[in-house]
Amino acid sequence: MLSQSLAAQANQVRVHGVAFDSLRGQPLRDALVAIRGLASSATTDERGRFSFEGVPLGTHTFIVQHPALDSSGFSGISRRLTVANDAKEMRLSIPSFATLWRTACGARPPPRDSGLVFGTIRDVASGKAVAEAFVDLTWMQVSYEKVRGIRQRAHRGATRSDSTGGYVVCGVPLTTWLRIDAGVASGASGRIDMPPATHQVQRRDLMLGVRGDTDSSRHGTISGHIAGPDGGAFLNARIVLDDSSEVRSSPDGRFTIRNVPAGTRQIEIFSIGIMPVVSAVDVFPGETSALAIQLRRVTTLDVVQVTASRRGRRIAMEIAERRQAGFGHTMELGELVAHSTLETVFADFPGTSIERRSNEFAVWLTDGRGGQCSAQVWIDGARSDYAALNMLRPREVTAVELLTRPGTVPMKYRPVEIKSGCGVILVWTNWAFGR
Repeated sequence: MLSQSLAAQANQVRVHGVAFDSLRGQPLRDALVAIRGLASSATTDERGRFSFEGVPLGTHTFIVQHPALDSSGFSGISRRLTVANDAKEMRLSIPSFATLWRTACGARPPPRDSGLVFGTIRDVASGKAVAEAFVDLTWMQVSYEKVRGIRQRAHRGATRSDSTGGYVVCGVPLTTWLRIDAGVASGASGRIDMPPATHQVQRRDLMLGVRGDTDSSRHGTISGHIAGPDGGAFLNARIVLDDSSEVRSSPDGRFTIRNVPAGTRQIEIFSIGIMPVVSAVDVFPGETSALAIQLRRVTTLDVVQVTASRRGRRIAMEIAERRQAGFGHTMELGELVAHSTLETVFADFPGTSIERRSNEFAVWLTDGRGGQCSAQVWIDGARSDYAALNMLRPREVTAVELLTRPGTVPMKYRPVEIKSGCGVILVWTNWAFGR
């Protein structure tokens, strides 16, 4: 028995290595490292180093878990390595962005300011992967060119899931909000908003429910608790589901949304002076999905003036001058974030009527002759249109002005068409303020 024990010890060695995040170019500190089939685990130090004692010789699977992996869309990383008597330092790393890009997007070099979005499309009832599902990703970008000035462009990245339900969209911007949805002929997800990325790889899995399903037995429930900035229960917050139905939080901060179609859905939480919260929720038939959310206060336009770029401070001063002169109506950051869409923002302004055009809206004003006209749209000081306006969300906007009388419109925002007697909409995005 003793000889067997000594022989077993002779076939065991000390293993050491480092866990590294190649996406961010830094070690994985406080990562959990385990070896499949062995009871022991290790935690990495500030340099990402780990070690194991008494690891049997042979081939093993090393597994690393860390919150940074979750935020990048990886549930963990694993690597099969052979442990020998002369075992050297082992390196467990997330593939670099360049490696991921080459694998998913081809040999062409990635744009410096772009990344990729990937994920899996599944059926919410069966949990099985869905092949050939369309995946639609849309966004609007604002840019400045010396010759052409400020430009707004609507973009779309479309693809289909492969045989395993996986998809990748390449060349996605990092600094703007994205909107994504997926579906097949018989099923679809909700439309989900994705915030500006903190790194170049993002993951968004989507669950498909039955399209237009009216059978409540196949619907689910969303319930949750909302805490205010001080940690206490938050009363009367607006909870909006998929830009449509709405409930309010009760005095104990709780809310419930019943009869929700199954699949990945989106809820947004709004209140005046509070930063909006956007959350994707997987709703399963006959089940309740629970959420716990804490709110935080929004920065006001006065503070934005201090932290904004020189151009942003000038814009803020002009907005303040027009507001003090009583030229039209203004809604700023603290109020804007209480709205789920810009449509409801303009509906709150006096003297407006909203016209729905398919999935878009237009703002109509009195033209001064007893009729109505469609207000002209300017975004960040450049002439724009309703297609671009409909791409924006209130959280991407710092201020909105509605100048209903042509005489109050600054000359630089008066094209020839202003002779018709219609007013203008001035929308100032976060980008204009350098935020």
